[in-house]
Amino acid sequence: MTSEPCLVCGGTKWIALPDPGPQSMTSDLRVVAETLARVLCEACGLIRRAPSASTGASFYASGYGLYAHPPGEAREQARQEEYARWIAQASGRRPRRVLDIGCGNGSLLRALRSYWPDAALLGCDPSRDSIAQGFGEDVRLWTGTAANLPGDVSADLVIAVNVIEHTLDPIAFLTALRGVLEPDGLMVIVCPDGGRPGLDLLFVDHVFSFGREHLGTLLSRARLQRLGASQAPPSLGAFQMAIGRRRDVLEKRAISAPTRVEDATRYLERWKQLDDQLQTRIEG
Repeated sequence: MTSEPCLVCGGTKWIALPDPGPQSMTSDLRVVAETLARVLCEACGLIRRAPSASTGASFYASGYGLYAHPPGEAREQARQEEYARWIAQASGRRPRRVLDIGCGNGSLLRALRSYWPDAALLGCDPSRDSIAQGFGEDVRLWTGTAANLPGDVSADLVIAVNVIEHTLDPIAFLTALRGVLEPDGLMVIVCPDGGRPGLDLLFVDHVFSFGREHLGTLLSRARLQRLGASQAPPSLGAFQMAIGRRRDVLEKRAISAPTRVEDATRYLERWKQLDDQLQTRIEG
C-alpha cells in the first residue's frame, strides 16, 4: 500500500481495490503479465496505480499499436470526426495554431482541418510507429512528449485527448502544456470520466482515474483556470472535457469528490467473475 500523498487533495489514506488477476490489458489491447493493483484515496476518491513496465514514455516509444497505421480507417475516422466536432463546438473559436499532444497518426488533426482550414496543425507523440504513419504536407508532426517540446512551438489551442490519465505526473504535464500556450489561448483536456467505474479501470497503462473535480483541481495547481467542462456525446462513450486558460496566480481549490470505493470494488469484482466464467467456458 502506498504512503505517498494524493496529488489532488494531499491525503495519505489509500484503500486497495480488487485486482482482477495476474494479467492485464493495455490501451492498445495487448495482454501483459501485470496486475492492476489500484488504490483509491479515501479523502477524495482519486484512483491510481503504481508505475510499472506499462507506464512511462518508453512503453509508447516502440511497439505501441493503437495508431500505428495510416489515417483513414473507417471506424477511427468516424470517431475522430466526432471528437473534432465536440472540440470545435466546445472551444468556440477559430485558432491560428493547434497543437495536439499525443496525436498518434495525426488523424484527429486532420479531422479538425474541416473546421479550421487555415490553421497551422502541429502534433507530437512518443510512438515513433504512429508518427511515421501521419506525415504529410498539411501537418507538422514529430516524435516527442510534453516534457521535450521544441522551443519554437506555441499554439493558441492546445489539445490532449486521452493522454493525461497515462502520465506519471499530471501537474507537470499540464504545466508543460501551459508553457507553450499563447497568452490568449485555450487548452482542451479530454480523458475518461472517472466519476463512475468503467473500462478506464481495466487498462494497465492508465495510471490515474480522474473525476470532474479532480481534473479541475489539477488545472488549478498548474496555474490554469477552468472555463468549462462537459461530457462526451454518447457515441464516444464515458469521456469528459475540461477547457482552461492561463492564470498568472496560483489559486487554492478545495475538492469534495465522493469516495467511490463501493462502486469501484463492485465493478472490478464483477469483471473478475466474468473473466473466471469465460476461462471456464473455453477450458480445453
